[in-house]
Amino acid sequence: MTKIAAKKGRRKIWVDLIAPKIFREVSLGQTFVYDSQEALSKKIAQNLMNIIGDVKKQNVIVKFGVVNVQGTKAFTDVVGYSLVATSVKRLVRRKTEKIEASFVVTTSDGRCIRIKPLAITKNLVKSSVRAAVKKSMVELIARRVTKSSYDDLIIDIVSGNLQRETKKVLSKVYPIKIMEIRQLVQSKEEKKKIHFAPEQPKKAVEEEKEAVPEEPKKKEYYSKEQVTEDSSEETDE
Repeated sequence: MTKIAAKKGRRKIWVDLIAPKIFREVSLGQTFVYDSQEALSKKIAQNLMNIIGDVKKQNVIVKFGVVNVQGTKAFTDVVGYSLVATSVKRLVRRKTEKIEASFVVTTSDGRCIRIKPLAITKNLVKSSVRAAVKKSMVELIARRVTKSSYDDLIIDIVSGNLQRETKKVLSKVYPIKIMEIRQLVQSKEEKKKIHFAPEQPKKAVEEEKEAVPEEPKKKEYYSKEQVTEDSSEETDE
């Protein structure tokens, strides 16, 4: 019997998609299915601003996947976090350097994730400084992730705590203007997990800081607060 024949004469039902507890189990929307168990294959992407009511998070997209169905309620978990692509472009200004990384790491509760941090320096930098900032950024975030549960990590990223603390330490290597998590997704690439050294990032070399003088401040299209909190989405590589 084909699926079409099996479903003939059956009526579809609405199933509510519920956010995880870290987002106060708010309603994310509904899906129309023949059987509530069919919702287990569903995924939904939502603007973070609509979930937590913070307009500063309008450039962040959170993706949810259904993990459990009870009656007409489908409970979800966070399966992805990303910044809107256009907002990433707005973060990069003239005479600044964009430093990106992508690596796989496992949380303290065994969740394997691919995370893509993004740092923007206050000035153009030499390749040696760029490499030092990238290495320190990867080590700092990897160490933080391995000590955090998956839910705590999502909370730290959404609240901006991870970005602020990483920026503070990276600025000892070279002054950082913006620090963001560009993308986070669940991953199965266990064999490609990042290995990091136990030592802390080295302090800045003063002669490198003086390589490019800071240009006079210009009027920006966005306020300092908006630029710092700006977020965006970009498809996984």
